[in-house]
Amino acid sequence: MPPRGPGGRSHPRRPPLVRPDGAVVDLGGLLVTCRARTAADLVLHLDRPDALAVLDALLRSGTSEELALARALCAGRPGARGVMDLFDLVDARAETPLESRARLRCHEGGVPPDDLQVDVRDEHGVLLARADMVFRRRSSRPGLLLLEADGEEPHSSPDAVYRDRWRTNALVALGHDVVRCTWRDTLSRGAVPAMVCAAL
Repeated sequence: MPPRGPGGRSHPRRPPLVRPDGAVVDLGGLLVTCRARTAADLVLHLDRPDALAVLDALLRSGTSEELALARALCAGRPGARGVMDLFDLVDARAETPLESRARLRCHEGGVPPDDLQVDVRDEHGVLLARADMVFRRRSSRPGLLLLEADGEEPHSSPDAVYRDRWRTNALVALGHDVVRCTWRDTLSRGAVPAMVCAAL
């Protein structure tokens, strides 16, 4: 039992309370929610695009077991019915929240990407780009449609602008089309899918 302080009362040291499902853990004497529980709590309070970004990040930095636990911890709670479908869209290949948001908008608009994080090379095998999302055409038109989710910081410097321009020109020369979206585009449900549909 710890000593009494001036004017204080001593209390027996209690063992940390850890929920049997592992949702609360002892981190050096501080009780915190585990990553799966934190993700579940966030998903229930964020808008859908940000909620998917949280789940993508959980799987990218964690395990499928943690994702399954987050799903179980969401189930049956207020607001769960509006987000449970997001667990079926989770993809660890999404590298940024913007990519997650854009991908969800494409799913919502009926044009889900065919693949993510695809290396695109020229005829000599030189890597031109790693496309965030790829859409394969349903027509006889050659080439792919590549969707790039451009974050402001990595793509706004003069060097980045010229590099992006060079890459786009090289990809178009190979018969591919490139569509670029920003965070602002993902604020609307229809903006990103409309770009994709028009390009397809």
